[in-house]
Amino acid sequence: MSIRGSIREKNSSGRFFVKYIEPLTEFPSETLFKVPNMGDDIFDYRYFYSAPDGKKNGGYFQGMPTSSNVTKKQYANFYNFEKEYNNVSGEGNVSFRNGKKPEALIAFLIDVFTNPKDIVLDYHLGCGTTSAVAHKLQRRYIGMEQMDSQISLIKTRLQNVISGDSTGISQSVDWQGGGSFIYCELAKANQRFADEIEQASNSNDLAVIWGKIQEIGFLSWKVNPQEIDISAEDFIQMSLEDQKRFLIECLDKNLLYVPYSEIDNAEFGISESDKIINNQFYQTN
Repeated sequence: MSIRGSIREKNSSGRFFVKYIEPLTEFPSETLFKVPNMGDDIFDYRYFYSAPDGKKNGGYFQGMPTSSNVTKKQYANFYNFEKEYNNVSGEGNVSFRNGKKPEALIAFLIDVFTNPKDIVLDYHLGCGTTSAVAHKLQRRYIGMEQMDSQISLIKTRLQNVISGDSTGISQSVDWQGGGSFIYCELAKANQRFADEIEQASNSNDLAVIWGKIQEIGFLSWKVNPQEIDISAEDFIQMSLEDQKRFLIECLDKNLLYVPYSEIDNAEFGISESDKIINNQFYQTN
C-alpha cells in the first residue's frame, strides 16, 4: 500500500513510516525494511520500503487473514488498487475529493459477497460509486445520502451510467449503458420547520415559524411551550444564529420525517401515489 495522502497521518502504519522509516536517508531508495513486533496474524512482522528516487511516498505490505473456516474462498493476501486510486478522480465523470473509492475495489467486494440481482445497500452513498458499480454488475441497489450536494452528484453519476459511462470498470465488464433507477426523498415532518428556521433572515421570521411549530409541529419531550417566550429580552438579545439553534433544539428529532407507520395519518398529507410506492417498497401489499 502506497503511503500517501491521508494514509500518512491517519493510518497507524503510515504514521510509523513517517516517524521511523522516512528519516533513514542513509539507506538506498526502495530499501526493504522488516519491522518486528507488528501485525496480528501468524507473522509478527511487517515489511516497509523506502521511497523510490525522486519520490516522497514509500509503502508497506499488509498482512493476510489466516482463518480458513470463516471464508468460503481463499484469496491471495495482497490486492493492489494503487493505480485505480491514483486515477479515481475522473471515474463516473463527477468530482468528489477525499472520499472517492475506485470502481475496481467496490466491484471486487461486490463480486465476493453477492450474486447478480442481489440487493446491495450503501447507507452513506457519497458520490454514488457503490450504486454505479452495482448497476454495471447487474445488481439491484439501495443507496441513502443526506447531503444535497452529494445527492446531485449521485443522480448525475447514475444518469451517466445509464447513458453508457466508459470510466471505471466499464471496459472490463463491457458496459454499454441501459437500465434505470428511482430517486425518492423522505416525506418531511419536523424537517420542514428545520429548513425554514435555517433559511430565516430575521427574528420576525422565526416568530412566525415558532407559531406554526406550536400549532402543527412536534416538540421535544423536554420542551414546555408555555415556558418559551421568544419576545422575552433574553431571547431577543441572542444572535440570530443562536436563536435558530434554540428553536431547532425544541423540535422532536425522532419526527424529522414521516414514519412509514404513519403513512395513512391524514395529518401528514401523504398522497395516494406515494402510499403505493411505499407499500411496494416494503412489500406490504
